[in-house]
Amino acid sequence: MTFRQFTALATVAKHGNITKAAQAMRISQPSLSNHLKALEEDYRIRLFVRNGKGIQLTEDGAEFLMRIDPILAQLKNIQERYLNNSKEKQVGPTVEVVRMKTIIVKWLFRDIPKKYWTRNRKIDMNISEIRAWYS
Repeated sequence: MTFRQFTALATVAKHGNITKAAQAMRISQPSLSNHLKALEEDYRIRLFVRNGKGIQLTEDGAEFLMRIDPILAQLKNIQERYLNNSKEKQVGPTVEVVRMKTIIVKWLFRDIPKKYWTRNRKIDMNISEIRAWYS
């Protein structure tokens, strides 16, 4: 289990396609497939099923992604703060928002983060989106 494997899972879930996910991560398709295979073997679950349109999370895969998404967000914050020398950028607390990628949720949350951030500039806001396993 590595940060890269977790990132691979989240990226494939986001794109719904291994080719597009590999391009987004700037790695080869076989390398991406190996990351997913290693996760499935380590945790003994099936993360994805192939369908005519690409690849889709299984119920177990959706639950697993939901559980690792906050971990990915936190690791991203750590990377930005310490690896990218952005200590001076971090002025206040960080608000983490994780939302399911469905039409109703997109509609309900479309303006909230922007309105909140414009009123609270000293707070960093990270918004993560996960796909519903049934979409």
